[in-house]
Amino acid sequence: MKTFLTLVLIITCQLNICFSINSDAGSDVLVIRDDDNTSSENIISDAGGFGYTVNSVIPDELSNENLGSYSVLILATGSNSNALENNEMRFMIQNYVLNGGKIIIEGGQTGYITTVLHVFPSFQNKVLRISNFVTHSGGNLRMVPDKINSEIATFPNILPEVININFSSDRDMDVCTANEFSEVFYGTSLFNDKSGILAYPSVNNPQIINYCFNYDAVSERSDSKYLLCNTLYKLIGYPVSSGENTEIIPADYKLSQNFPNPFNPST
Repeated sequence: MKTFLTLVLIITCQLNICFSINSDAGSDVLVIRDDDNTSSENIISDAGGFGYTVNSVIPDELSNENLGSYSVLILATGSNSNALENNEMRFMIQNYVLNGGKIIIEGGQTGYITTVLHVFPSFQNKVLRISNFVTHSGGNLRMVPDKINSEIATFPNILPEVININFSSDRDMDVCTANEFSEVFYGTSLFNDKSGILAYPSVNNPQIINYCFNYDAVSERSDSKYLLCNTLYKLIGYPVSSGENTEIIPADYKLSQNFPNPFNPST
């Protein structure tokens, strides 16, 4: 009787998502370029590199029609100190969110603009999901301990517990207090209970994810890429326009005795 060995793959890998990109489709990601050329280009490039179909508009070009054509919206404000000035854009985004639209907000000044200047309180409460601005620099981002094993922190990529920020100006980060309806995903090294990244209504079931920093201020490009990839996947799954095609590469393997019994012909 033959004894069979089972090859057991111990997978400690990252998921490489491989898709073909259809540039004519408009069903995955719409990026609003409200930055000062500090973040949107990398966000567009990175999201497209994951296989998502990505289109972009400036605030003046946004309409309810193109909002409704995408699975997720990314509002990129980067280090723009004059972000969110377009009134129609803010109102359209608010309505989009109130109707269940999924969104990522990115930028190091949005919290300051909406809380300290006190000109956009509705946007602060309904979209950013913060209650107040605390300070500009909170040091590096630190994942909240009870979120380390969450799906968004581990799939498709394992996110670092600490994301280092190259803080060069007040426009690179806003440390904010998450409102009572949202959860902190990453705090900061100086303020553990304040938000570097928050999710609404929860990290496990997000509709809104707010990066309270300039995407281009992240020290390691791989960290920002993996964060964006995991965030998009958690919000909308695999690219809608392309279908699923994944490849898992094992980082280690070993040979083990087959189970349960090598002499049982039904094994």
